[in-house]
Amino acid sequence: MSTKLDEYEEVRVLGQGAFGKAILVYHKGLNKNFVMKVIAISNMKQTERAEALREAEVLKQFDHPNIVKYVDTFMDKRNLYIVMEYADGGDIHQLIEDQKKSGVPMPEDQIMFYFVQILLALKHVHDKKTLHRDLKGQNIFLNKLHAADGKVRLQVKLGDFGVSKVLQSTLEQAQTAVGTPYYLSPEICNQKGYNNKSDVWSLGCILYELCTQQHVFDAQNLKMLLVKILDGKYQPIPSTYSKELQQIVAYMLQKDPNNRPSVAQLVQNPLIAKWIPRLLPADVIKREFPVPKSPSIESKTPSEQVPKTPKKNENSDFGDEVNQGANQVLNSFMNDLKNMKTKDSLGFKLEKTRVFLEKELGLDKFIEVYQLVENGINGGQEQIDQIKIQKVLGAKQGFVNLVVQLLLMENEANQM
Repeated sequence: MSTKLDEYEEVRVLGQGAFGKAILVYHKGLNKNFVMKVIAISNMKQTERAEALREAEVLKQFDHPNIVKYVDTFMDKRNLYIVMEYADGGDIHQLIEDQKKSGVPMPEDQIMFYFVQILLALKHVHDKKTLHRDLKGQNIFLNKLHAADGKVRLQVKLGDFGVSKVLQSTLEQAQTAVGTPYYLSPEICNQKGYNNKSDVWSLGCILYELCTQQHVFDAQNLKMLLVKILDGKYQPIPSTYSKELQQIVAYMLQKDPNNRPSVAQLVQNPLIAKWIPRLLPADVIKREFPVPKSPSIESKTPSEQVPKTPKKNENSDFGDEVNQGANQVLNSFMNDLKNMKTKDSLGFKLEKTRVFLEKELGLDKFIEVYQLVENGINGGQEQIDQIKIQKVLGAKQGFVNLVVQLLLMENEANQM
């Protein structure tokens, strides 16, 4: 019996990860190449499979020139298949690496050309109350557009969303192809949940890389990287770039997500706003910006434009903290841990955390996960073995972040 899968021929494997692979495929009937993500679901329960497919279907709601178009989703007994548009111009990560090899800084106009396209794509996603969850250079593709004059213009295509919380944990989604979570936000390190401002942080890291060809936070191992992210100190971008651009980078990399601008605020910044008519067709602008801008916006300074402390009633933040699907027991404990009095000793917090983890996971599972995480953090490994952790914890994968926090507290205690 013919299936949807039979309509495609495999051309080559583009990449492989813990949960599956991305394949360049050729559609026989359409005479066109697509990318097919193949995600292993054979070990999932029926309800989890249905949830994964439902979340994959949500990706079809996106209709934007700077977002990879999702074409189809289907599944069989073994895999979930997501078919999407193929962008043939590489990705932002490779673009930055090529710029680094040239030894020449990227011009500000070129930086803004790429950055604003990514920002506009993210605005479309956030407008639909959806999070990307996996912003990094390898997931921002480039499509070659051939103009009438023979010149090739690159168009940004945002893709590879963190498809499902059933499929991937936040910690894994933050990891790059080499396993180091360069784009992990401080609130994730502090167990406060992923939200729209976490996406802004990740995009701020990418903007920083476009300006410097360096990671904003870098270290030789996971443990030291987490320490640097939580510290929040970094080398500013070169002063050769405009003060407006320097200010945007600084706002996006605010440690406190409440002090970080939303995407809706960023697109109102004059330096950014002037690029929008150059990058989007008039009909798309009308659709994406249905409410006319106030005339007073253009007269505001960048600091007024992107407020350092947005008012809560103007900012409609959303994310895991607001999502009823979050693990209430874990969230409740994390709030208790966060609200402990400063006089409480580190040893007391450590013991309280250990007791909680042993109770919720069981002693055997806790020890097994602890050892896996310890090997990743203290053993000098680039990543934690997420496949093993998924098998051990199942639906309680979120608890791995608390185990990471426990190890960081233990390391802090050992240095006292």
